[in-house]
Amino acid sequence: MHTAQEFGQYEGDFLFRQVTWYFIGFGMILGVMYLDSEQIFRLNWFFYSLSLFLLIALILSPESIAQEINGAKSWFQIPGIGSLQPAEFTKISLIICLSYLIQKHHNKYEDKTLKTDFFLLIKMGAATLLPILLIMKQPDLGTS
Repeated sequence: MHTAQEFGQYEGDFLFRQVTWYFIGFGMILGVMYLDSEQIFRLNWFFYSLSLFLLIALILSPESIAQEINGAKSWFQIPGIGSLQPAEFTKISLIICLSYLIQKHHNKYEDKTLKTDFFLLIKMGAATLLPILLIMKQPDLGTS
């Protein structure tokens, strides 16, 4: 019986890195569990802006930091840690942003009409358009 590490596709101490990221993720889950939606919504635009900044930084980064792999420049290469894909953070921040927009819309318009709902769709489309365009610039069509 062979392990995945024996085939050479995983560099360094793969198991240690996986366990480390597991505990980091678990810690983040515990942290988010103690936040209520108002606290998360207060940080909404910070997370959204940070994810856009990371996508722009990825596009502008030199090959030493962000290598082009299979025709796409989608990952930061971080020495000692591995790689980081900003588009994954963008997915989470976009979900938070869209839920914030929907919640604010429902609080503002108690009597909803086709016009108010259409306005909500326009706001959601505008919030979604910029991240999609930046991710398509990589190009990472599957993520976008």
